[in-house]
Amino acid sequence: MTTSVTTKRPLRVEMAGSNYSYSYIKTALFSGYRMVEADRYQRKIRIADFEKAIVDFFYFRSNYKTIKAISELRFNEPVLRENLDIDRLFQYLENFKNKELDVRVKNMLKIYTDA
Repeated sequence: MTTSVTTKRPLRVEMAGSNYSYSYIKTALFSGYRMVEADRYQRKIRIADFEKAIVDFFYFRSNYKTIKAISELRFNEPVLRENLDIDRLFQYLENFKNKELDVRVKNMLKIYTDA
């Protein structure tokens, strides 16, 4: 399942044998992406920054609350350590103004970083 965010209504579709899910996000939170040329589709598509993708993941998957549940996700620790900009992560997190989301992301940081 490929998941994307949209400022339009949520949607689930199957195309070319793949499942896609579009989750609604407020316009004010629809940021943190770059435009990338998608030759396959002959157009540009939005790809979230690494940090925004993490915040969005925990925003839409509120069931991952505890350190135990998050550790069972088995994120790629070397990739996180090498690519994660913690300051940028907290900037995105601040936009959501959601204390429960803050806890989930901070629990992830406790597991995978020295922060």
